[in-house]
Amino acid sequence: MPPGDERVTIAVDGVEYANVRDYSLQSDILQLGDPFSCTIENDDGRLTGQIKIGAKLTVDFRAPEVKGGGAVKQMTGRVIRVRHVSSRAQGSVILVEGSDLGWHLNKSCGPLWLRLRRFRSFLEFIRRLIDPTWGFIGVEANNDANRALRRGLNFGRAGIIQTITINEKDFLAIVPPIQFESGQLIAPTLIEHARRLGVLLDVSADGQLLVFQPNYNQDPSYRIEYHRAIDESKSGNALDPVEILEDIEGVYTRVTCVGAATRPPLTPNPEDPNEGKIPGTHTDGAALPFFRYLSFSDADQFSRTEAETKARWRQRRGLFDSWSATYRVAGHTQISPQGVGVFWAVDTMCSVLDTVHKLDGSYYVSAVHFQRSLGDGGGTTTTVTLRRPNLLFAVK
Repeated sequence: MPPGDERVTIAVDGVEYANVRDYSLQSDILQLGDPFSCTIENDDGRLTGQIKIGAKLTVDFRAPEVKGGGAVKQMTGRVIRVRHVSSRAQGSVILVEGSDLGWHLNKSCGPLWLRLRRFRSFLEFIRRLIDPTWGFIGVEANNDANRALRRGLNFGRAGIIQTITINEKDFLAIVPPIQFESGQLIAPTLIEHARRLGVLLDVSADGQLLVFQPNYNQDPSYRIEYHRAIDESKSGNALDPVEILEDIEGVYTRVTCVGAATRPPLTPNPEDPNEGKIPGTHTDGAALPFFRYLSFSDADQFSRTEAETKARWRQRRGLFDSWSATYRVAGHTQISPQGVGVFWAVDTMCSVLDTVHKLDGSYYVSAVHFQRSLGDGGGTTTTVTLRRPNLLFAVK
């Protein structure tokens, strides 16, 4: 089957709408609240007033080569904006904008004066923050099940073999006394603490809040090839244009995080103004051909080891952000090297052979953007953002 024959169905409060025309769905491991938008035909006006803001929204993809053509859930979230646009010449449509359930964390403040110290672990703290009306089905310290669900692998969540698991005990170490003050949003607070632990936050396709480490050890699920037009003997599946980005902005060869002692000295030393400060440094001389230094303070790092961990995460996150390869491919699916039809998904690996930009190896899929446009130059495509592997992971 040629790529691009996929079908998308949205459901709003359980009512399905298959007459979806244009759509856009983004998935990015570095953001909470992945956005979705679509256009629904409403020529006779029968759908007017049916789709309400705040309603539960789910998005399913179908393709004959994936899961036998069955529905593969890609998002569970909320309708956040509805626009009705009518023209006597072009008819009426409904423009629907939504977001996954991470929207609640981005747009809601934490319970006033709720403190992390009252709970046994970071995961328990997260569970306390989630209001039951938001629609989350749980908190999971793993992304293996979600990765399989998004790709459309033909087994349920219970059948997933989880290879990387973060246990509650991993969050029982000394943690800063987080407390929500007035106006303090939930998402930035959780993301900052997740960085200290060396983990990422995301929302699964079926509504789990995920706390996980990237999995770089998996086999590639996809392959991208891109060659010069004159290389007629070589076939490629990447569409024009291709973009390779390199940016020096966040790259440093040495990073120091300055933490603070949990118990400052009772009698300060007047000759040492830095008493009680705890520096931790990570060095990577190969990052640049010259020395570049960054120092920053984080009073919530209470030991040298914690300060070094935060410094290493900051340096590696800069390297992660400094390079990306963006490819656009036809359709939303690919036959994997294992011979199974799968949808594109983040937190996976992709092998690349790009003779134009001299790339040959496996790269980490950090973002995918599904699009369909029926206008001129449109079609059904997936934009894939790749990053260098082995940079974002827990460092303890």
